[in-house]
Amino acid sequence: MIEQRNLAKKLARAERHQGRLLAADHQAHAQLTLQHEIHGVADFAAVRIVRQSNSIPANPTDGNLVYDGTGAETEDADIAPNTQYYYVAFVRNTSGGYSSGALASFLTPAEKIEEPPPKTEPNPEPKKERNP
Repeated sequence: MIEQRNLAKKLARAERHQGRLLAADHQAHAQLTLQHEIHGVADFAAVRIVRQSNSIPANPTDGNLVYDGTGAETEDADIAPNTQYYYVAFVRNTSGGYSSGALASFLTPAEKIEEPPPKTEPNPEPKKERNP
């Protein structure tokens, strides 16, 4: 019972310090830049961002780990074209508790198909006028 109370206290402290996942910005069909901000966190330890393409991550260990650290921005270069991604940022406090998470989703564009340049006709040489 004491362990359950300690866990509840850790989770309550983490909930008070929930962060926000601000943006997911696609760049050149190759990566997403994720920015997050944390407000008034005295016992802040880290931000953990996880990702899934089939559903929203339910907790900090659900899905692919994208980032775990104290920075305000990270990039996810392991993405595929025409795919819906769900990112959740969880704030971890110094007691090891996590916030409920902040969600961002992003649909990557279809892969850009490069079209060949248009064919150009060679310029004919100008005709020389004949002098009679």
